[in-house]
Amino acid sequence: MKEWNGNLIVEIFNASVIKNDYTLLDSITLKIGNGEHAAVIGPNGSGKTSLLKLITKDYYPVYNGDNSFIKVFDKKNIPIFELRSRIGILSDNLQNTYNRRCDGKNVILSGFFGSIGIHEYQEITPDMINKTEETLDFLEINELAHKKLEEMSSGEINRFLVGRALVNEPEVLILDEPTCNLDLKSADIFLSYIRKIAKKGKTIIMVTHNLHDIIPEMDRIIMMKNGKIFKDGQKESLLTSDNMSGLFDSKIKVIHSNKYFTAYLK
Repeated sequence: MKEWNGNLIVEIFNASVIKNDYTLLDSITLKIGNGEHAAVIGPNGSGKTSLLKLITKDYYPVYNGDNSFIKVFDKKNIPIFELRSRIGILSDNLQNTYNRRCDGKNVILSGFFGSIGIHEYQEITPDMINKTEETLDFLEINELAHKKLEEMSSGEINRFLVGRALVNEPEVLILDEPTCNLDLKSADIFLSYIRKIAKKGKTIIMVTHNLHDIIPEMDRIIMMKNGKIFKDGQKESLLTSDNMSGLFDSKIKVIHSNKYFTAYLK
């Protein structure tokens, strides 16, 4: 596990999460520093999404006194409103539940309120409009701003949901399987914008099943298995055939080419 001496975004010590008598996370200890780009990988049911939900306070750890804790932005009890303003989240679930009649620009504007779409009682300020325009420019989606989600491809929708997550200028971007519904071309376009975000120094934590989602700027890998951290370290040393075979209990071949990794069953 990496020793981190700088500012920590996340610090988890000996935390477990149990739902309906099932252990989702088992005695997790983890630190993620400001500016890090980390990918969380592992089999289905290994605890990857549960780890993200622990960070975002959608899940709470089992109380164990001072023998376990989770800090986000160096606070054990960070207010939810502050947490939501400092962390941007993109998940497959958000795309599936979002109001498809909403247009792209309003999707991004809704990020200021943490809402699904824009409602009449929400006051939109000139500063919000300006920041939304900047976000449209940054993600190069101005021409789609007035198009409804129901008229967009999955890749286009994802770019607007990234804009929604970024519009408040959060310190951290959390991505939960962001390319799972995208074809190869759409995934490549989407990841090019994630690279653009990474190069600006924003902390990125991504859960993925696809090694090709792990962009060159993402140098840390957190492997999870059976609710525990299986291995944690630098990308080049962890993404090997032996480690991946042990993680998935299968014979897996890993290929490293042109700063990207791919894997297939032997």
